[in-house]
Amino acid sequence: LTEKLALHDKLTGLYNRHGMDRIVSELEETRGGGENSYGIVLIDIDHFKRFNDNYGHPAGDQLLVGLADVLLKTVRLQDRIVRFGGEEILILLSRTDISGTRQSAKKICRVVAKTKFDLKDGKEPKNVTVSIGYAAVSHDGGSFHDLIKLADKRLYEAKNNGRNMWVGP
Repeated sequence: LTEKLALHDKLTGLYNRHGMDRIVSELEETRGGGENSYGIVLIDIDHFKRFNDNYGHPAGDQLLVGLADVLLKTVRLQDRIVRFGGEEILILLSRTDISGTRQSAKKICRVVAKTKFDLKDGKEPKNVTVSIGYAAVSHDGGSFHDLIKLADKRLYEAKNNGRNMWVGP
Protein backbone atom coordinates (compact mmCIF):
# COMPACT_ATOMS: atom_id res chain seq x y z
CA LEU A 1 0.00 0.00 0.00
CA THR A 2 2.80 2.41 0.88
CA GLU A 3 4.55 1.69 -2.41
CA LYS A 4 1.31 2.19 -4.35
CA LEU A 5 0.76 5.55 -2.65
CA ALA A 6 4.35 6.57 -3.39
CA LEU A 7 4.07 5.76 -7.11
CA HIS A 8 0.54 6.94 -7.92
CA ASP A 9 -1.26 10.27 -8.07
CA LYS A 10 -3.80 10.54 -5.26
CA LEU A 11 -6.51 12.21 -7.37
CA THR A 12 -6.44 10.18 -10.58
CA GLY A 13 -4.79 6.93 -9.56
CA LEU A 14 -2.39 7.32 -12.49
CA TYR A 15 1.34 6.98 -12.00
CA ASN A 16 3.04 10.10 -10.59
CA ARG A 17 6.49 11.46 -11.51
CA HIS A 18 8.19 9.10 -9.05
CA GLY A 19 6.40 6.14 -10.61
CA MET A 20 7.35 7.45 -14.06
CA ASP A 21 11.03 7.51 -13.09
CA ARG A 22 10.85 3.84 -12.19
CA ILE A 23 9.09 2.93 -15.45
CA VAL A 24 11.55 4.96 -17.53
CA SER A 25 14.51 3.26 -15.84
CA GLU A 26 13.09 -0.10 -16.84
CA LEU A 27 12.43 1.07 -20.42
CA GLU A 28 15.90 2.54 -20.81
CA GLU A 29 17.57 -0.58 -19.40
CA THR A 30 15.86 -2.89 -21.88
CA ARG A 31 15.91 -0.53 -24.86
CA GLY A 32 17.47 -1.89 -28.00
CA GLY A 33 14.92 -1.54 -30.76
CA GLY A 34 12.05 -3.60 -32.06
CA GLU A 35 10.36 -5.25 -29.12
CA ASN A 36 12.05 -2.90 -26.65
CA SER A 37 11.28 0.28 -28.55
CA TYR A 38 8.80 2.72 -27.05
CA GLY A 39 6.86 5.87 -27.80
CA ILE A 40 5.54 8.70 -25.70
CA VAL A 41 2.35 10.69 -26.02
CA LEU A 42 2.19 14.00 -24.13
CA ILE A 43 -1.37 15.27 -23.61
CA ASP A 44 -2.61 18.64 -22.41
CA ILE A 45 -6.27 19.49 -21.83
CA ASP A 46 -7.22 22.44 -24.03
CA HIS A 47 -8.30 25.58 -22.16
CA PHE A 48 -8.11 23.87 -18.77
CA LYS A 49 -7.63 27.16 -16.90
CA ARG A 50 -10.79 28.53 -18.51
CA PHE A 51 -12.60 25.28 -17.62
CA ASN A 52 -11.60 25.70 -13.95
CA ASP A 53 -12.57 29.38 -14.01
CA ASN A 54 -16.00 28.58 -15.48
CA TYR A 55 -16.90 25.46 -13.51
CA GLY A 56 -14.66 25.55 -10.43
CA HIS A 57 -11.66 23.54 -9.30
CA PRO A 58 -13.72 20.58 -8.01
CA ALA A 59 -15.12 20.24 -11.56
CA GLY A 60 -11.57 20.41 -12.92
CA ASP A 61 -10.54 17.64 -10.54
CA GLN A 62 -13.51 15.54 -11.64
CA LEU A 63 -12.55 16.15 -15.27
CA LEU A 64 -9.04 14.86 -14.56
CA VAL A 65 -10.48 11.74 -12.91
CA GLY A 66 -12.78 11.18 -15.89
CA LEU A 67 -9.98 11.73 -18.37
CA ALA A 68 -7.79 9.23 -16.52
CA ASP A 69 -10.59 6.67 -16.77
CA VAL A 70 -11.06 7.30 -20.50
CA LEU A 71 -7.32 6.97 -21.14
CA LEU A 72 -7.06 3.73 -19.16
CA LYS A 73 -9.83 2.29 -21.36
CA THR A 74 -8.25 3.61 -24.57
CA VAL A 75 -4.62 2.46 -24.34
CA ARG A 76 -3.23 -1.06 -24.21
CA LEU A 77 -2.77 -2.87 -20.89
CA GLN A 78 1.04 -2.75 -21.17
CA ASP A 79 1.08 1.04 -21.62
CA ARG A 80 1.63 3.27 -18.59
CA ILE A 81 -0.16 6.56 -17.94
CA VAL A 82 1.44 9.27 -15.81
CA ARG A 83 -0.03 12.46 -14.41
CA PHE A 84 2.92 14.49 -15.58
CA GLY A 85 1.88 17.79 -14.02
CA GLY A 86 -1.33 19.77 -13.57
CA GLU A 87 -3.46 18.83 -16.55
CA GLU A 88 -0.59 17.27 -18.52
CA ILE A 89 -0.61 13.52 -18.93
CA LEU A 90 2.15 11.37 -20.36
CA ILE A 91 1.59 7.94 -21.85
CA LEU A 92 4.50 5.54 -22.21
CA LEU A 93 3.76 3.13 -25.03
CA SER A 94 5.91 0.05 -24.66
CA ARG A 95 6.97 -2.08 -27.62
CA THR A 96 5.82 0.35 -30.28
CA ASP A 97 7.30 2.37 -33.12
CA ILE A 98 6.42 5.80 -34.50
CA SER A 99 3.48 4.44 -36.48
CA GLY A 100 1.94 2.84 -33.39
CA THR A 101 2.61 5.99 -31.39
CA ARG A 102 0.90 8.13 -34.05
CA GLN A 103 -2.11 5.80 -34.10
CA SER A 104 -2.41 5.98 -30.31
CA ALA A 105 -2.20 9.79 -30.32
CA LYS A 106 -4.85 10.02 -33.04
CA LYS A 107 -7.17 7.60 -31.24
CA ILE A 108 -6.79 9.40 -27.89
CA CYS A 109 -7.50 12.80 -29.42
CA ARG A 110 -10.65 11.54 -31.15
CA VAL A 111 -11.96 9.52 -28.20
CA VAL A 112 -11.55 12.44 -25.78
CA ALA A 113 -13.27 14.87 -28.16
CA LYS A 114 -16.29 12.53 -28.41
CA THR A 115 -16.55 11.89 -24.66
CA LYS A 116 -19.02 13.72 -22.45
CA PHE A 117 -17.46 14.04 -19.00
CA ASP A 118 -19.85 13.76 -16.07
CA LEU A 119 -18.58 16.20 -13.44
CA LYS A 120 -20.83 14.71 -10.75
CA ASP A 121 -22.44 18.10 -10.20
CA GLY A 122 -25.94 17.27 -11.41
CA LYS A 123 -25.43 19.37 -14.54
CA GLU A 124 -25.04 18.45 -18.19
CA PRO A 125 -21.81 16.50 -18.92
CA LYS A 126 -19.09 18.58 -20.59
CA ASN A 127 -16.94 18.05 -23.66
CA VAL A 128 -13.26 18.93 -23.75
CA THR A 129 -10.49 18.47 -26.27
CA VAL A 130 -6.80 17.73 -25.90
CA SER A 131 -3.65 18.70 -27.73
CA ILE A 132 -0.99 16.06 -28.15
CA GLY A 133 2.69 15.92 -29.01
CA TYR A 134 4.30 12.54 -29.57
CA ALA A 135 7.69 10.98 -30.25
CA ALA A 136 9.19 7.50 -30.46
CA VAL A 137 12.64 6.05 -29.97
CA SER A 138 12.42 4.21 -33.30
CA HIS A 139 12.07 7.48 -35.23
CA ASP A 140 13.44 10.24 -33.03
CA GLY A 141 16.15 8.38 -31.12
CA GLY A 142 17.77 9.83 -28.03
CA SER A 143 17.09 9.41 -24.35
CA PHE A 144 13.74 9.60 -22.61
CA HIS A 145 14.46 13.23 -21.71
CA ASP A 146 15.22 14.01 -25.37
CA LEU A 147 11.89 12.47 -26.34
CA ILE A 148 10.05 14.50 -23.69
CA LYS A 149 11.55 17.73 -25.02
CA LEU A 150 10.56 16.82 -28.55
CA ALA A 151 7.02 15.75 -27.58
CA ASP A 152 6.64 18.97 -25.56
CA LYS A 153 7.73 21.06 -28.55
CA ARG A 154 5.21 19.21 -30.72
CA LEU A 155 2.50 19.65 -28.07
CA TYR A 156 3.00 23.42 -28.20
CA GLU A 157 2.85 23.26 -31.97
CA ALA A 158 -0.56 21.57 -31.64
CA LYS A 159 -1.66 24.30 -29.19
CA ASN A 160 -0.46 27.08 -31.50
CA ASN A 161 -2.11 25.57 -34.56
CA GLY A 162 -5.64 25.41 -33.20
CA ARG A 163 -5.68 22.69 -30.50
CA ASN A 164 -7.62 19.42 -30.58
CA MET A 165 -4.89 17.77 -32.65
CA TRP A 166 -1.88 15.51 -32.47
CA VAL A 167 1.54 16.57 -33.79
CA GLY A 168 4.54 14.42 -34.50
CA PRO A 169 6.48 13.11 -37.46
